[in-house]
Amino acid sequence: MLQRHNLLLRLSTASARTRSARPPLRIPASVCAYARSMSTARTCSPTLTSTSRIETTTPRRPFSVSPSTHAISADPASELASTSAASPDDSSAPSLVSTSWLADNLSRVVPIDATWYLNPVSDKNKVGMDDEWAFIPAQGVKKAASVKDARKEYSERHIEGSRFFDLDEVSDHLSTLPHMLPSLEEFEEHVSAMGITENDHVVVYDTHGIFSAPRVWWTFKVFGHKNVSVLDGGLPKWLSEGRPVVSTLESHPKSQYKGEFHESMVIDYQAMLVHVTDFMFSKNFSIIDARPRDRFAGFAPEPRPTLSSGHVPSSINIPASELVDPRTKTMLPRKDILRRLFIENVDLDRPIVTMCGSGVTAATLFLALDIVGKRGDVKLFDGSWTEWASKSKSPIKKWT
Repeated sequence: MLQRHNLLLRLSTASARTRSARPPLRIPASVCAYARSMSTARTCSPTLTSTSRIETTTPRRPFSVSPSTHAISADPASELASTSAASPDDSSAPSLVSTSWLADNLSRVVPIDATWYLNPVSDKNKVGMDDEWAFIPAQGVKKAASVKDARKEYSERHIEGSRFFDLDEVSDHLSTLPHMLPSLEEFEEHVSAMGITENDHVVVYDTHGIFSAPRVWWTFKVFGHKNVSVLDGGLPKWLSEGRPVVSTLESHPKSQYKGEFHESMVIDYQAMLVHVTDFMFSKNFSIIDARPRDRFAGFAPEPRPTLSSGHVPSSINIPASELVDPRTKTMLPRKDILRRLFIENVDLDRPIVTMCGSGVTAATLFLALDIVGKRGDVKLFDGSWTEWASKSKSPIKKWT
């Protein structure tokens, strides 16, 4: 009996040593400080245990850290430098360029004005109102009768040398969904008419700061254009610094642009449905939705009455507006984007799908992921919530 007691004692001691040998997972203090500053976050413990949670006003989710090559270090700021200076001669241009860089290199690049307004002049446009209206507060639904003309604004004021890219014109006109990707041939035709070649470094901007420019940036990348960047802060930042604009409309000789469709950057409805409903695939990738929180939750109705609000099951909500500095209209620094992804428990080792209301602000998420180095296994759901909510087979979840 004494021998058995001693054996049990040794086993118990060994087990205790094994448990005590496992160091607790530490959450960086900088991330905790960021979490406390969030309006939705109430608590954040520096030590993460199996019962730790971030209390929010939304349904509780585990605040855990999975092993990841993209994990945030103890001091993200020291690990992540700001966007490096770009060179028009680089084989692949950076995702963002500053206004000062553009001013210094304006003669060596092709600026594109990608300004776009969601004017509710047709049912087709109204389909996608859910994310875009909320993203630009100044263009609220109550002011919908005031139709804006982006092309007219371009003709009155633009950065010298700019071409105008019309999101609605350069789209699939056979689709019932708004501003879906055009065919490769249609894209080549439009870009050739702008006088752009495959080797040009294209710099895309808009009059909002960061809104429709990322969608055009993504479109160029989908069709194989390597040297394409977004002007951080867009025209508002350019003008705030006293930089010049012109009203002269220049003519450019037509080019013979040749692109290459990169299917890996896009996901369609059927593939989404399979991944979401098939148990074997449902845990293999993450979905991030850029729509406003109230519509994602199902608390607010969609602008189009026939569409249900809510979200794709298991998707994560990061409104595109939360990735943009409201004062400067520029993208958040890389470290702040990483913290935002960290707070929302985004696993950067998984493939990611971005979506929104109609495929525009989903590109802002795509851009944010590119900024933090998440590339190669990110897809954009082009039909987004407009297509998902209009299909009877689509599962929809709401918070109650």
